Amino acid sequence: MNWFRNILWGLRVRRCWKQAEGDYGQFLGNIGCYIAYGKLPPDILERGGLHHDMPTTKDIPILKLKLPLGPVIYFGCSNTEIGHYMWAPLMSSKYDKWSDPNHRQLCKLDGKFAPTDTNEEGQAWYHTHIADPRLSDDVSYNVISWWDRSVDHRQGSHSTFLIVGEPLHYLEALAKCKAAFPEVFARFKYEIRLRRDMAV
Repeated sequence: MNWFRNILWGLRVRRCWKQAEGDYGQFLGNIGCYIAYGKLPPDILERGGLHHDMPTTKDIPILKLKLPLGPVIYFGCSNTEIGHYMWAPLMSSKYDKWSDPNHRQLCKLDGKFAPTDTNEEGQAWYHTHIADPRLSDDVSYNVISWWDRSVDHRQGSHSTFLIVGEPLHYLEALAKCKAAFPEVFARFKYEIRLRRDMAV
């Protein structure tokens, strides 16, 4: 059956390359998506290539955060630099130190909270995690994420915000993000609309 697996992988690689539209970095990302999740990115799925079920909360990672931590963290592009990084409010500094005890957890913000049922810009998923009172080190937080190609035009580009603290209404959480990162929101030419609200 090795020949069958080789043919199947050949078709997958071809799809990944076609979707990347000549972008080698995006192509490698698509291959990684296939290896990690067994699925193509959502934009291919929406074109009818494969059937895609709505995800459940078990598909969303739970962040094991350690305090102290900034009240709002942005994972995405700056207005002048292609590439996704973690930013403190007002884009004052990057959270890029591997020595930070939260670094590995914050890296999960990179695309894992973005919508998998659409690739339309501005369609946001909102996630809320309420700390378990039985666990002394569990931290409550909220995450807003949507696909955003306003700076980085690759299909997998997104803007994701982590709001640390007690659960908030979506509009309250979005207002906190706007206040912390006004220069980021100033560049959006589309409306940010809530597509799905879930607890994780």
